[in-house]
Amino acid sequence: MRKLTSYFLILLFVLGSFITASASTSSLTKREFLPGIPSANYGYFSGIYMKNPPWENQDGLIKVKGPNGKWGYVDMNGKLVIGYEFEEAGDFSDGLAAVGYSKPYGTPTVNSRGETETYILPMSTYINTKGELIREYVNASREDYSEGLAVARNGKSGYVDTNENVVIDYQFDQAWPFKNGFAKVMMNGKFGFVDKAGNIRVECKYDRVGEFSEGLAAVSLGGKWGYVDTNGNPITGFIYDDARPFSDGMAVVCINDSSQQMTRAATYGYIDKSGNLIIPIKYKVAGNFSEGLAAVCNTNKLESYYIDKKGNKVIDKGFTDAGEFSEGYAYVSYNWNDTRTQLYGFINRAGELVVSYEYDNATCFYDGKALVKKGNAAYVLEVSKTPLIEKQKKNPIGITVNNQAINFTGDTGYPFIDNARTLTPIRAVLETFGATVDWDAKNKSVIVKKGATTVIVPVDARYILVNGERQYMDSYATVVNGRTYLPIRAVIEAFGGTVTWDAANNRIGITG
Repeated sequence: MRKLTSYFLILLFVLGSFITASASTSSLTKREFLPGIPSANYGYFSGIYMKNPPWENQDGLIKVKGPNGKWGYVDMNGKLVIGYEFEEAGDFSDGLAAVGYSKPYGTPTVNSRGETETYILPMSTYINTKGELIREYVNASREDYSEGLAVARNGKSGYVDTNENVVIDYQFDQAWPFKNGFAKVMMNGKFGFVDKAGNIRVECKYDRVGEFSEGLAAVSLGGKWGYVDTNGNPITGFIYDDARPFSDGMAVVCINDSSQQMTRAATYGYIDKSGNLIIPIKYKVAGNFSEGLAAVCNTNKLESYYIDKKGNKVIDKGFTDAGEFSEGYAYVSYNWNDTRTQLYGFINRAGELVVSYEYDNATCFYDGKALVKKGNAAYVLEVSKTPLIEKQKKNPIGITVNNQAINFTGDTGYPFIDNARTLTPIRAVLETFGATVDWDAKNKSVIVKKGATTVIVPVDARYILVNGERQYMDSYATVVNGRTYLPIRAVIEAFGGTVTWDAANNRIGITG
């Protein structure tokens, strides 16, 4: 169960080693992440265990430990938004974060030694993105929200929404956060799953369960594992010694090697969503499939390579650590000396080392950016958007504002498509729309004004501020070659305008 002090971590598995003399970084740019804040204080790196970079959080706030040892929250530009005042801090989700703190209780007293004593009461609460306390609790740890619901307890466990309304009654011995529409629950010592309407979709009869992913979940009976669908129907028999969640249509399954009775060494293979064994159980180490590739190892030397979904070797190089591919890149590492110091770099899908081995730790890519750690500092590696802009010039995107076509040039910048979102040069479009556009260099934000409405657009954040109120987006503003680009719909609609897309003519129409 995810507590305030726990992190949802991705386990990096130990694999083999490989050296490339040089690496091309022309497609990636690098900048320091939150300068002046030690990377150890983010709460995102811990030993060799990683999680996705913090900007996957749509609320755009990152928990950071301050010089007083307490937690606060900064935005993507390092601006302190919520002060360093919490002993414990969760991640934001659905506009709320669970935090823990202390406050004085009662009247201070003077003891026999003449010392003033103050009783301290441990507290927990939820805060919103402004740092305002939503609710207060005494001596109770709070659960983070997940998919709009949080675990709550009243003797038994149930679920409440963000207004603390009970939406799934207190009926479970234990309950865990929702993921992909389902939550693991326990009744009478057995595990099952409940959906967000409170229906028990998988009966509580299993000794252990995994989590639902791609419509299937691993469940265990009598020490063996199998899979069920969202209605509890079995997909496989209970034949595996371990079973992982599905990823990219495949799941890692394990059978202990009976030929090695002393060590009971595990071997791994892959099944598809019909339960068919697609890649034989023969690997000592096996990673999840992502973007059609998975890292595996079949020797005791733990030298890893990547295979495709037919089990063919496609990147035949030995890495010490090898991560899942995300947005065309995967982090990999190599042991550089006998002390087993690992340094991380990145490869592309062709197996080319595009970021040299120089970092102590690394996350996967998310939204075109990865977080890496070197010493006491962290850096953002970002995929360059310039090639996307150059490619789009061959099929230019037209934009009209109240039927007036904008003439894009090298000085204004050109619209381009990234991850199925059209990003437009914000100044050229909004000034044609009749708004004034200013750049706040200190806070790395664009300030747009029209009439009585002010919209602040922070770079790299998945939200805008409309007259101070936060509104979320499914993408974010970014800077390319000194110009700020943004999916324009959210800002135009904030000013009361409308945005339409004419696919036949590759044109955006703005009115208002």
